[in-house]
Amino acid sequence: NGKSIIVGAGTSQPVVSAVVAVPATRPTALINFGGGNTLNAVPISVINPSLAGSASVMLGSVVLSSATITIGKGAAPRAAASAVVSAIGTAGTIKAYVGGNAITPTCAAKTITSVCLVDNSTFANGASPTLGSITSAGLLTVSLVASAGGTAGSPAVPQSGWTNFKPAVTVTTNFNTAGVDPVSNGDACVACGAKKHFHQYDDTFDVTGVNFLNPSSNTLDIKNAIPSLSLAFKVLAQNQYLNPAVKLHIGNPSYLPNLDVGYIRLRDYTASATLDLTDLQTYVRNPAAVWPGGAVTDKEKLALPKPIGSFAINMPVDALTGKNWWGNGDIRAGLLPTTTGCVNKAASANDGNMYQPIIPPAAGVEGPGVKGWSAATTPASATGVRHNGALVIQVIRATTPPTAIEMSVPGRPEFGWRVKSANFSTYVLVEWTTFWHASTPCYGDVGWKRVPPPQTGNSGGSAPAGTTDPKIGDLGVGGVGGITDDSTVSSVITEVVGALTTITINYLDGKTASITKTANADGTVTIVVIDKDGGKTESKIANKAGALIAGGDERGLQAKTGRISWRELVAP
Repeated sequence: NGKSIIVGAGTSQPVVSAVVAVPATRPTALINFGGGNTLNAVPISVINPSLAGSASVMLGSVVLSSATITIGKGAAPRAAASAVVSAIGTAGTIKAYVGGNAITPTCAAKTITSVCLVDNSTFANGASPTLGSITSAGLLTVSLVASAGGTAGSPAVPQSGWTNFKPAVTVTTNFNTAGVDPVSNGDACVACGAKKHFHQYDDTFDVTGVNFLNPSSNTLDIKNAIPSLSLAFKVLAQNQYLNPAVKLHIGNPSYLPNLDVGYIRLRDYTASATLDLTDLQTYVRNPAAVWPGGAVTDKEKLALPKPIGSFAINMPVDALTGKNWWGNGDIRAGLLPTTTGCVNKAASANDGNMYQPIIPPAAGVEGPGVKGWSAATTPASATGVRHNGALVIQVIRATTPPTAIEMSVPGRPEFGWRVKSANFSTYVLVEWTTFWHASTPCYGDVGWKRVPPPQTGNSGGSAPAGTTDPKIGDLGVGGVGGITDDSTVSSVITEVVGALTTITINYLDGKTASITKTANADGTVTIVVIDKDGGKTESKIANKAGALIAGGDERGLQAKTGRISWRELVAP
């Protein structure tokens, strides 16, 4: 109440009318032939080079023809003009045309009995044409006209000027109705649900992860949620303890879809007892953003928006195997087993954007967890891990204040951090969830198991050409995990020379592998892969990603059958 609108004074400038452009025109001299034909009794008529030096035609001091020009016995005026034009031609600075040519307005106004001499060296007028002596001319006559019509022209000038609109604006000041703060959309949604759900994403595209910068399905591309290249954001992760097999590749343009290098374990990402948002790197989608620029300290570099470079999650082919992933004796699958409906849909207005949250049992206890919502809760008061415990990647505005985030499970940092329910619609830009759609109840239901029985399924698909979801290891029956131990790789070196990108992978055992990518003129990319044992494969794909470093390696994306299906992916 009591706020006012104030409109500041503007400025004005008198309107200046537009000026039409004047095209440049070169000066044109004329040689006009008239009269009748040359004498029939004389074999030929000629313009002899009898002027100073050897010059049959000159314009000012410039010699246009130094040879005798034959007009011909019985030639009419038009033939005389044609002979002179042929002798001079258009190779020099001063060019000759038969009258009627639109090369200049002066020439266009003449007939074919005239010779137009167009001087392309200047816009100045007044150069006079001269001829050598004319013999046997008969009734043929000649008149000479000095060059004219030249102008350098001038550009168009658009209309300009503006008006101060303040006098035309009516302002009602002093609002007199008390307002109320709006209710967050994050609190208000009743039937909260995912925008897109993929059943067995890995089967559909035969991949082991998702690259949110160039995924197999465009609907998962981060640009759908953040179309702006300049909007700054940060990335949080949640429920890491329940999904310990997953790795993250972020902020590193050396990402390769078939190599397990550059990843960090999600259980080491935003899983500390305290979280200072200023310690999280700020990113933008703009690949040309300047970073670190003038930033010197770590805090300055973290605050300065950095080109995202890479943003992918991946997991090993044995992610569904029961293992001691945390090293604390808690044997569980590397990706949470649960049911789709409990992850991507709210149960009611009582859980809303918390999506059936679950309070996890103590580490090492089988479970299930305890439902964190009831008829007495709202989304803001419901407790437990979001999305029924599925892995959650949450992209938030860089302006999110510290008061808007919380630990997913108080006192248990291994479950990560998140934006509070009440602040969800204000600061969350996009959220993806990943889980194992297993033959098991929801995480909060009786009968849930940390390691349910394995399931097999058929791939039946492959990633579209040009997309770069991770594909690390063989997902077929009896397949192996490929390069899954970072310690076997000593370095990855990328060199870009023009249209050729060469990626050299050095291993600790002294062996070397290479990937070369050549951008072809037709928009495709030719990829040659030589593995560390000397095996060579070559393929050609569409360059959808537009960047040789980030895209294009489709090695090993053939369809596999009979493998374990491990993934569902949801984007609320």
